[in-house]
Amino acid sequence: MKLVPEKLNEISFERGKDPRESMNIGKKAQVISELKKASMDGDEVDITEKFMIIPNKNMQSYELDRTRDIAIKYMPTIYSEFVKRIMKKGTILKVVIDDAISSGMSPDEIKDLLVYSNGENDISGAKIYLAKVSRDEEKIREDEENNIYIFIGYTDKVPVTVNGKQYYEDKFTVENMIKIDKYDASQLSQVTGMKLRVRYQEHKHPDYGVYMLHVPKEVMDEENYYEIPEHLQDIVEKYKRKI
Repeated sequence: MKLVPEKLNEISFERGKDPRESMNIGKKAQVISELKKASMDGDEVDITEKFMIIPNKNMQSYELDRTRDIAIKYMPTIYSEFVKRIMKKGTILKVVIDDAISSGMSPDEIKDLLVYSNGENDISGAKIYLAKVSRDEEKIREDEENNIYIFIGYTDKVPVTVNGKQYYEDKFTVENMIKIDKYDASQLSQVTGMKLRVRYQEHKHPDYGVYMLHVPKEVMDEENYYEIPEHLQDIVEKYKRKI
C-alpha cells in the first residue's frame, strides 16, 4: 500500500492547508482521509495529543458507526480496546470502567469514549458510576456531609390566622421531598416521573415544577418530608433549585 506519493506532481497543495495533510503523511492525515472516504467532511472528530479520536458537534448521529470503526483502527490500544469492550452486548460497564482506570485512563477520557457505545448497554448508568468512582477526597467528604432532596414544588395561597382573623398569603409548598443518592440511577429516575406529572399539571401554578435541594445532613436528614418543616421554610425557599 502506497502511503506517500512517489512524485511531487501527484500532490495537490492547497493554500492554508498543512502540507503533511496534502501529502497524506502522519496518522492524523490518514484519519482525515479515512473519514472523507467514508463520505464525511474530515472534521467530524477531535484528536488529542495522545491520539484519542473523539466525535465532535460536526458528526451526525448516523455517522457514528463509521467514525467508530476509524477510531478503533487508529487509536492507541488502550483506547481502541476500551471501545471494543463497551460495544459488546451484555458488557458490565462498571467492570470495564474499573479496568480502564486501573490501566491509566483518566475519567475524562473514559467519559469521552463512552459515546462510542452501540446502545446495547446502560451508558447513563455508566456515567453515574464513573462520577462516583472518580471523586477526589474533597468531593467524597462533601457528599458524605450533605443530602439531596427532589420534589415537586409550587407557590400557593395558604391560610394564616392573625388576631383571630384568617388571611391568605403566598407560601412555597412541596409534594413530598424525597432524599436520593445521586449515584444511584434507579433513584435518579424518579426525576423523570416527577417531570412527567408536572407536564400535565404545570398550568396550576406559574412556578409549578421539579426542584432539587442540596442541604447539610445536620439540617435535614429524614428519608422524606411530606411538607416543609416550619423552621426550614426559609432554607428551602432560598436554596431550592429548579431542575
